[in-house]
Amino acid sequence: MRKPEFQRLQTRRRNFVFLAAALLAAGLVAGAGLSPTAFAQQRSLTLEMCLVSPLHDIEVPAQQAGVLREMYVREGQEVEPEALLALIDDRSAQRAFQIARIQYLQAKYEAENDIDVRFAEAAAAVAKAELEAAVASNQRVPGAINTSELRRLQLAHHRSKLAIEQARRDFQLAQYNMQIRQAELQEAEDQLGRHKISMPLGQRAVVVEILKHRGEWVKPGDPVFRVMQLNRVRVEGFVNARFYGPQEIQRRRVQVLVTLERGRQERFEGQIVSVHPVVQQDGHYRVLAEVVNRRDQGLWILRPGHQVQMTIRLDLPPVAARPEPAPRASGGAGPDRSPALPTIVPSGTSSKP
Repeated sequence: MRKPEFQRLQTRRRNFVFLAAALLAAGLVAGAGLSPTAFAQQRSLTLEMCLVSPLHDIEVPAQQAGVLREMYVREGQEVEPEALLALIDDRSAQRAFQIARIQYLQAKYEAENDIDVRFAEAAAAVAKAELEAAVASNQRVPGAINTSELRRLQLAHHRSKLAIEQARRDFQLAQYNMQIRQAELQEAEDQLGRHKISMPLGQRAVVVEILKHRGEWVKPGDPVFRVMQLNRVRVEGFVNARFYGPQEIQRRRVQVLVTLERGRQERFEGQIVSVHPVVQQDGHYRVLAEVVNRRDQGLWILRPGHQVQMTIRLDLPPVAARPEPAPRASGGAGPDRSPALPTIVPSGTSSKP
């Protein structure tokens, strides 16, 4: 673990211990003068020293091994969703993609060529006509076409029908080969795309740390950037289980008060989004609120690490619960669900000879 990260973890741990102790003391003082019933009749619940954390704090990894060739962002920069952050050397992948593309175009050209099928059908029509003419001649003049010649014409007709089947079979194989080349092209394109390191979040986020730099070697899974989403933040506090049950707290509106430089104060709105099911040894349980952040001169006001005051509005009705997403049916093409490849018949031909 890197030393700065270890120091951050130690600082968070100390803050957590101090926070729990302070809240326990506050709860004991408040409980000394009020019964649980009277305490619960208050119009709001104020939690001190609540901790602000980012809604999303993730490390963006490399997906491909190679040398970092380009870096497109700097620390502190706010970037758009799916923005390109860095590029791993992709020259070899570019060549592989071009080869796969040419092979696909060649296979596609061959798959669209039905000349052999049309020629076989035409030859079969001629062989059939010759056989019918010979049979008709024998019917008019018995013995006009000898038996040996008649058998040769019958064989030629049969061979022409088999030639149609072979041509259609080769045409179908060309379709399958095109699909293989298309899949290889898609794989080459995916490989090429994995050389790009992009913003994974669906919202604007801030690059708070660059962990690798241009010219360094990376391998799949190596974190390259650390990004945070700060347009909405989480506020964590602890509620005394003796006075308030989770059903009274969940989905309640909250107001957050932060004290900034020289005593300046700012207020924010949000709601409780999570009530932890476990009550800790000190009799408190954890609650999380999601709060809408805002800017001051282009910079976010609420920042991770701030200790704030959070007031839970018990006098207002809870926010309506969001509908639960419907369970997704298990999909995927398993051994018994392999999709059948379509049978492709050349245009202008029938399915039977």
